[in-house]
Amino acid sequence: MRIPNSVAREIVERVLTGEDYRPVIVQLIDTEFLNYVLDFFRQIVDAKLDGQRITGDWYRERMLLRGDIPKEEVATRAGLNLKTIQNARHTTRRKVVEEEALKKKRPAREEKNKKIVCHNSLDINMKKG
Repeated sequence: MRIPNSVAREIVERVLTGEDYRPVIVQLIDTEFLNYVLDFFRQIVDAKLDGQRITGDWYRERMLLRGDIPKEEVATRAGLNLKTIQNARHTTRRKVVEEEALKKKRPAREEKNKKIVCHNSLDINMKKG
């Protein structure tokens, strides 16, 4: 995640004036996460409208292995961070980051058929394709 100049300026100003800068960072992280969630659901809606099945393979292809997202984002979407990959593999080249992301997101056989219940009004069944 890159910090925009305006946010960096506000952080520096808060540090120099003795104010707490953490709310600015939390807001930035929240905004990034919200953008990811919106993009994720937009992609799901588009896929469903095209008649595609939403599977683990779909997620890997559409959300992890897209060439238009930076390797840092690939790691984040897989629930990893680059420091962990660096420690384990001694590199953070994009190919290695993608390999680690694919290993992390492989569903276990026991979780092949998983049911998620949201707010008692929406059931989502996920089945390995």
